[in-house]
Amino acid sequence: MLEGLDSRTALIYRPIAAKLAEVERRLRELPGASSGFEELSQVLDHVLLTRGKRVRPAITLLSYQLNPDSPSDDERPILMAVDVEMLHIATLIHDDTVDNSPIRHGRATLGSLWGHNVALLVGDYVFATSATFVCDTQHIRVVRRFAETLKELSSGELLEYFQTFQWDQTREDYLDRIYRKTASLFRTAAETGAILSGAPEEAVRPWRAMGTTWASPSRSWTISWTSRVTSRRWGSPWATTCSRGS
Repeated sequence: MLEGLDSRTALIYRPIAAKLAEVERRLRELPGASSGFEELSQVLDHVLLTRGKRVRPAITLLSYQLNPDSPSDDERPILMAVDVEMLHIATLIHDDTVDNSPIRHGRATLGSLWGHNVALLVGDYVFATSATFVCDTQHIRVVRRFAETLKELSSGELLEYFQTFQWDQTREDYLDRIYRKTASLFRTAAETGAILSGAPEEAVRPWRAMGTTWASPSRSWTISWTSRVTSRRWGSPWATTCSRGS
């Protein structure tokens, strides 16, 4: 998991490397779990077996592990880390489908290969599968935060659609949309790990704030930066987003 990372980034990942490898293993097992349904296995292979940075599951594992009293053999942070990554993947599938994007990170999107109907249904399938992982944590506050995240993600996508080419949007409108579409899931990744660790509320609160505040400017910077480079170099369909006025 640490291959290809620069030394500073590897230093952050190193304390959770073993658990992150387990998250990766479970993600790679999911297409095989749909044995007997070859077509579903193929599309899941396409979206789940692409190696990403796994930033969100890493945040979940770190926020859990930084509580010195958290049990080292607890399975729940791994379940939650798988959950947040699957939730992230599902949102990418839906985003690409709504945006008619042909490429994501240098690879063809599901919609461009199998059509939009299949892509939407696969996104729903990945959403539903992620819900089974969060239920397995058996922690009602974490399950509730998961449900809140789904609402925020969906409303953020709807806001982006209805506010397209509305040039009178305020900075607050824009930041609210970014929170819903991006920062809400970072908040969930950070907050749920701390909750599952058994940390007191005063220790959970900074993780919630970190997830919320760190992701919003990160998305703004990413949009600004990718608008300066070509999709051929980065494999990011930024022109689609710009052309939609969002």
